[in-house]
Amino acid sequence: SVAIPDEGKMIWRGLEGLWPVYVALQAAIELYLLFYLVRKMRALTRLSGDVDGAMAQTIHGRLGGGAAGWCALFEARIWYYGLFMRRGAALRFRGEQHFGYDKNEGNASNQIAVIMMLLFEMPLSHLLLHLLVDNATLAWIVDGLTLWSALYLVAEYRATHWRPVSLDRDALLIRYGVFATDRVVPYAMVESIARRSGHVWREPGVLRFRQSGGANVEIRLRPGSRLAGFGGRAQAVTKICIGIDQPDAFIDAIRAKL
Repeated sequence: SVAIPDEGKMIWRGLEGLWPVYVALQAAIELYLLFYLVRKMRALTRLSGDVDGAMAQTIHGRLGGGAAGWCALFEARIWYYGLFMRRGAALRFRGEQHFGYDKNEGNASNQIAVIMMLLFEMPLSHLLLHLLVDNATLAWIVDGLTLWSALYLVAEYRATHWRPVSLDRDALLIRYGVFATDRVVPYAMVESIARRSGHVWREPGVLRFRQSGGANVEIRLRPGSRLAGFGGRAQAVTKICIGIDQPDAFIDAIRAKL
């Protein structure tokens, strides 16, 4: 609205008048995820105990493995880990060996500190908006957005505790919270694996999984390796830097698979 000149806003004003339709569409998608798909997820979970697998199978079966399916799966995980998960220890995940990353350099503790800071700041910002701006509606909108953000952070925190990095029979399964895209790395792609330390700079071909901890393992892939990322699109990857609670045991387990 700011970018378009007033004389060119004829189409914009028409679209602006349709905002209830956009809200209704978004609400319908959320309700679809929350109520319609949850029944199928529960049925599949009872069979295998694998909630992640049930969510992926249900949503990809309905929406496909592209961007729409990826976004829906991301949203479903936010709702599940943020609100609905009750017994994390009872969850089952695909893989023969599982490794955690919540204790790596105080990873999960750092996340809960951010959540507490966000919630502590909320009443202060509400009071300041009332005093400085004198707009109660704006204050409540900011409160709502803060709580919405907290839901995502809580989901990431709880998933950090319970979603492991796993070694399956023929591939490394990287699950790292809910924000990062899951990756499946066949052992045939792995050229070497070793301990590492220090900051990992952002650069093309490098995947970083560390959250609020540090990356202590480096996995180098063979030349020409490509891994499926967002929306199932393949991207060239040269190395993966990841933070693990037990890096030496993790490295030994990968080398045994190689």
